[in-house]
Amino acid sequence: MIEARIARIVMVGSLAVFALLVTWNNLADYDSNYQFVSHVLAMDTTFPGNGLLQRQVTSPTLWQAAYAMIILGEGLCGLSFAVATVSLLRQ
Repeated sequence: MIEARIARIVMVGSLAVFALLVTWNNLADYDSNYQFVSHVLAMDTTFPGNGLLQRQVTSPTLWQAAYAMIILGEGLCGLSFAVATVSLLRQ
């Protein structure tokens, strides 16, 4: 029983560390990942005549907002996992 509890704590703690590292990476090297997000949203590398191009986002302001939401989501995920790890350790 104690092994399963330790495994849960390690797993949730590892997810917290991973999500927080990804968040830190996106903040520390903002431009590299921003370029990726902007290309994905602009759909500028798809083949010509793609029927899904009507959903492309071409506004740099929206790219910035989307990237900020991604980073915020990663950070909140990491913090949630960290809180859960502390909660598991206390019980």
